[in-house]
Amino acid sequence: MVGIDSTIAKVMVYAEGARVIRVAQVPAPAAEGEVRLVGLPLTLDDASLRISATGAVASGVRIALAATGVEAPEPVDQAALSAATEAASAADAALVRIDRALAELDLLVPPPRAEPKEGPRPAWDAALTARLALVELRGARERALRAERAEAVRIADEAQRALAIAAGRAQRATSARTPRAHELRKAAIVGLRAITGPVELTLEYLVPGARWAPTYVARLGGGQLSLELRAVVAQRTGEDWAGVALALSTAAAQRFTELPDLAAAKIGRRQAPPPRPGWRPPPIGAGALYADWDRAFGSRQRTEAAPPEPKPAESFDEDEIVLGGRQERPVPPPPPGAMADMKYAPTASYGAPPMQAMKTMAAMPAPMAPQAMPMPASRSAAKGGGVMRAMGAALGGAAMAVGGVMRKSDEGGGGMMEEEAAEPEELAASAELLAFGELCLPPATSRERGKLVRVGRRVRYRQLLAVTELDVLTIVDDATRAARRLAAPPEATATGWDTAFDFAFEADGTVDVPSDGEWHGLALTTASAPSQLRHVVVPREVTDVFRIAELTSPFDAPLLPGPMDVYDGRDFVLTTPVAWVAPRGAITLGLGVDPRVKVTRNVDYREESAGMLRGSLRLAHEVQLTAENLGPRPIDLEVRERVPVGIDGDDDVAVTVEAVDPPWEPWHPDPGAAHAARLRGGHRWRLTLAPGERRALSATYAIKIASKHELVGGNRREP
Repeated sequence: MVGIDSTIAKVMVYAEGARVIRVAQVPAPAAEGEVRLVGLPLTLDDASLRISATGAVASGVRIALAATGVEAPEPVDQAALSAATEAASAADAALVRIDRALAELDLLVPPPRAEPKEGPRPAWDAALTARLALVELRGARERALRAERAEAVRIADEAQRALAIAAGRAQRATSARTPRAHELRKAAIVGLRAITGPVELTLEYLVPGARWAPTYVARLGGGQLSLELRAVVAQRTGEDWAGVALALSTAAAQRFTELPDLAAAKIGRRQAPPPRPGWRPPPIGAGALYADWDRAFGSRQRTEAAPPEPKPAESFDEDEIVLGGRQERPVPPPPPGAMADMKYAPTASYGAPPMQAMKTMAAMPAPMAPQAMPMPASRSAAKGGGVMRAMGAALGGAAMAVGGVMRKSDEGGGGMMEEEAAEPEELAASAELLAFGELCLPPATSRERGKLVRVGRRVRYRQLLAVTELDVLTIVDDATRAARRLAAPPEATATGWDTAFDFAFEADGTVDVPSDGEWHGLALTTASAPSQLRHVVVPREVTDVFRIAELTSPFDAPLLPGPMDVYDGRDFVLTTPVAWVAPRGAITLGLGVDPRVKVTRNVDYREESAGMLRGSLRLAHEVQLTAENLGPRPIDLEVRERVPVGIDGDDDVAVTVEAVDPPWEPWHPDPGAAHAARLRGGHRWRLTLAPGERRALSATYAIKIASKHELVGGNRREP
């Protein structure tokens, strides 16, 4: 199985979590068979994995755990190590034996020659001949031992090298450490069948531990406002996003929505309603598919390895086979040929009612073991006689019927069985069988062959791991919980929206977001739009002049609530909140106080008698304002003033505006603003001030009341 790396191409961040798209190039030799896509995060949602292939057909996708950067432990070959040790010992022993023989040969020395006797010497000297024969024998023996020793040294050297290689392999196998939790990654195992051309795999999966919040930057200059869409993103998914295409969505990554069941309205003759979709019973005759295998290999399998003893029911854990929502003890396969023509009945695992299970046994030619058909005994079958009584006894009391419920004949006695029409009951599948990605068909050697079984997560995760000391489920669950622990979002940002629509904001370029759980500011896109600057002052409340920018949003996307940093050229002005703005909607930005525009306000008040009989009081107010532009550019100034308003239907108080210079116009606040219904009597001046220009504004109004009355709080209404 070839391991292939993949790169992150695009990331879609949702309000909670993210969808990651990876791309992997598969080399041509690995395009046939299974490949392993490594380096996937532990937080990956197994059920969300989707794989598409270009140039090949992908199938059989499953998730496992693999260690990255850690040498996998190899099994120790004890036989090879023992053989190498014995060969090295034998070579050393042979070398010692030869050295001992050479040492003994050194002791083979002729004795010293005796003194010759007086007298004539004989023509043939026997002692000399013996001495020469001994020297020749020693030389021949030494030459043979030297040659044998050279060969023994060569063999000993080769044996020592082989022993060193075997010992090194054993040392590496025994010293390979168990991978730690932070070194584990998920891997996707994919079966491929190449079609043509290069093969490219695209992976798409969901990960938790990612959030985002919108922010904005506005830059003023030259009558234009450059609006920059930005965002702060935090993620702790277990993988760094480097050079990825980013999209930010307001939608939820996973949300359950039940589709409505629409009733069909047909015109024409009345027809029978179509059958309701539901779960069908298990296929009939599944055991016949394994008949040939049982005849060919079944007996050999039973002789080679006896089936293990089943565990007690209370010792089953998640690693065991899970059927129909509960863990069941595996059932041994039937003997060869016994199940060739048998029609299986649905077991209780699939939610089949007993009556439905009884109907499926109609055409069964051979008796069935009671353990393979767990059905309750029927009282009707016990009362029946003849063949049905015999078959019931053969089945160990299991009830059988032909297409319906068995009951005794009205004539009685003969065991004749009649058929009662029974309304078919709809099968119900348990929640465990709805986990389609975890279901598989066991091989023919399995005791659960012919059934869809669910494989536990622990078994699937350990497919590629050679160690069993790690608690893989705890490691994966801890990584998922840790991914959701992100830092607190920046102040004034909003990470949740109560929206009636979903929208995705695409980044113009690629971005980098490390997996550290901290918030990182990113720029998405920028657009410019004409803006109109105006100044607003309410001198009755405060003489500060506020700048306001009005523009139309240049984006086809909505603007979500969030903070906006405003710059005038290169100078930072302030941070202002942004409310909901529709696509291409109007935007009003408060730019703070403009210190280059000065406004002053003074009020003259006098009280005098009025009326023919001096029976009323006239409270005269004269408001005098001065506006001056000290900036280098002309400005549009709006000065708002408020005049008291009498109560409708009350003739005791009358308010009259007597003189205004220059003329003003009524001003009504935005109907959607707070307290808009209570704000009355508003007026405003609109004027344009050139650089350095100073203008005077004045307004006179009078409040007339009866002389015997006094305004609450005093007649002097202005400071």
